[in-house]
Amino acid sequence: MTTIKVGNQDATGFHPSGDGLIVDPSGVTQAVAPLIAGKADTTALTGKLDKTEAATTYVSLSSKGVANGVAALDNSGKVPATQLPVQGTGINPWAPNTAYTTGQQVVSPNNDVVSANANFTSGTTYNPANWTLSTSIPKRDATTGQWHFDVQQGSNNGTKLPFTSRVVDVNGNVVAEQINAKPTSDLSEGVIDWQHNSTYGDLIHLTAGAGMSSSSINAALIALGLDNGYPIGLFVNNKGHGDGTYGIGIKIAQNSTINTATQSYGFQVDQYSPTSPAIFLHQADATAPLMRLQADTSIASTGTALIEVIAAGGQKGIIRTKTGELYWLADVITHDGAGFLNIATGASADSNMTKQLSDGFNIRAYSGSAGVYYPGRISRSSGGLKMDVAPNTSGGPTWTGNTWQTGVSVKPGTAAPSTMIGTTAPATTATEGFPYMPAMAGAPTGVPTAQTGFVPFHYDTTNNKLWVYNGGWKSTTLA
Repeated sequence: MTTIKVGNQDATGFHPSGDGLIVDPSGVTQAVAPLIAGKADTTALTGKLDKTEAATTYVSLSSKGVANGVAALDNSGKVPATQLPVQGTGINPWAPNTAYTTGQQVVSPNNDVVSANANFTSGTTYNPANWTLSTSIPKRDATTGQWHFDVQQGSNNGTKLPFTSRVVDVNGNVVAEQINAKPTSDLSEGVIDWQHNSTYGDLIHLTAGAGMSSSSINAALIALGLDNGYPIGLFVNNKGHGDGTYGIGIKIAQNSTINTATQSYGFQVDQYSPTSPAIFLHQADATAPLMRLQADTSIASTGTALIEVIAAGGQKGIIRTKTGELYWLADVITHDGAGFLNIATGASADSNMTKQLSDGFNIRAYSGSAGVYYPGRISRSSGGLKMDVAPNTSGGPTWTGNTWQTGVSVKPGTAAPSTMIGTTAPATTATEGFPYMPAMAGAPTGVPTAQTGFVPFHYDTTNNKLWVYNGGWKSTTLA
């Protein structure tokens, strides 16, 4: 216990008003009377005030609220927020008349985290010229009390400071922890768990500042580098609730304010690998489509592209939004055994079908009985074309194993093509493979429509005459 004496009297306590000590008046009189009477030097009074403990036991008033001193208390008995470190960083506020070393970080009066430019001692007021704004360090909003990052271009001299995102009030008091760093013994997903449990707002909101421009094309708000092997850079596990509610794994809104056709993409992939595809889609369930492209029903223009392909030299093709048509300006190449199939709208596997192959067209006509078809084809042969048919059950729906029968062949000549009808060199006993001409019972009387370079003909089964029209009907009798 500390005892203070005035004269030969012990002080019995502090006056309730806080203005002095309570002592016996006679002791005070004895102590100060000689001083007043003799107008002695006031230093003599010091000798009359005797402390029984060393001076180092007491805290000087000048050490309150300054660096290397003690914290002051506000009128509520708490340490003011201005004297607390930035939450999660351990960085102290700037203080006047304090020695700082190069690179030492403090929180400036406007709540920026700054680094000292050199060794110096601060004055009575903050001077921004002595400090450099630190990068990747949180900043506290003086109004809302929330901490956020001000990331600016520049170097932080390799310094990496720890940061824990929290909800704090305007006085810097932690209201709730938002990030929980897990120990290595915890094998559950995520080293850091974040939970957004609100119907509005963002868990993380990053925006590009006004200082970014078209020259900042290689700058990123978030950058992931897979430099050491296999790990996944970004994993979105879209689980849903099973009750009809849903979530969107990744959503990009390409806003109408974008007024340039280049360098403003919602999603961009650059392929530099000679071996691995840039995009890989894996369908593990055949119930739902792997990918769906859907145009708004309000789009009226038939020329708008749902998908556009641009290659060297410009546009090569589009899929039209309004009609779904494939509009292509380049060759479409298929390999033998594969081609384009054209099936009747709404038809099942048993239906009419046209297939384009490398050497022609295959045509399949459905007979009406399951698995029975009438195949045909127009194909290239020896520099010409031929028209073939096959028995109705030959080849089935895939055209495999057909025994083709040629009915018409057209081959090029020196000046004009030659057309062959029927089977090549049929046997004298053949019952099939003949070309047929039109026949009627009696002499013809109609005037056929003229076709330049050609004349019509037919056979009169009543009179056994072969008729040919050449300005009129001419005939010859057949024996």
